[in-house]
Amino acid sequence: MNDSLPDRLAAFARELHDEQEVTETAQTMLRHASRLTDCPQASITLYNAPSSIDTTCATAPQAHKATLAQVDLGEGPNVTALSSDEPVVADDIPADTRWRRWAPIVAELGFNGVVSIRLGTQSTTLGTLSLYSTFAKRFDDGHVTTLNLYAQHASAAVVAAQRRSKLRHAIDSRNLIGQAQGILLERHALDAEGAYAMLQRYARDNRVNLVKGAGDIVAGRRHTVN
Repeated sequence: MNDSLPDRLAAFARELHDEQEVTETAQTMLRHASRLTDCPQASITLYNAPSSIDTTCATAPQAHKATLAQVDLGEGPNVTALSSDEPVVADDIPADTRWRRWAPIVAELGFNGVVSIRLGTQSTTLGTLSLYSTFAKRFDDGHVTTLNLYAQHASAAVVAAQRRSKLRHAIDSRNLIGQAQGILLERHALDAEGAYAMLQRYARDNRVNLVKGAGDIVAGRRHTVN
C-alpha cells in the first residue's frame, strides 16, 4: 500500500533535517521533489543576498543550464517566483511571452513546461525550486499543490542547515584565532591580550579580516609579525 501524501512529506522532512550541509540539503530536496512529481529534471537556487547566489544545483545538465540562463538574463520563472507567494507555472514555454529572451534558450534544451516555487519564510526569501518537463501542460493543480506543501518543509530544512553552517563557521573561526594567538604568544613572549593585539595589527596593516590574518599565521605564511 502506498503511503499517503502527508506521510511521504513527513518522511521527506525528517530526512531533510538529518542533512548537515546546505549543499547536501539542496541535493536531497531535489531528489524528493523529483519523486513527488515523477519529474527527473529539477533545480534549486539558494541566495545569501538578493543578487548573490550561495548554492545552485540540479538533477541533470539541462535543468542546470536552464537555471543558469535565468541568472545570466535576469528573467525567467525562478526570477518571477522570488517575489511571488504563488507558484509560477508555464504550460507551454515556447509560446510563453513573459520571458522573451529566456524561453527560446530553454526550448532549445527540449523543455516545454516548468513550475517554479519560492523557498523561504514569511519574512525571508531563500531561493527557488524548479521542475522542468519536456511535455507541455505537464504540471496540473495536484502537482503544484504538492510542491507548494513540500516547499514549506524544504524551506525549514534550509534554514536549519544554514544555521548549523554559520555555527560551525563561527566555531572554526574562533579556534583559528586561538591557534594564531598561541603561536604569537610563544614566539614573542606575549600574554594573551598582547598576542590578540598583535594579531589585530597584522590584520589591519595587511587589510585582511581577523580570521584571514589568523589563517596566515597558523599556515606559516607570515613568519614575522610586527
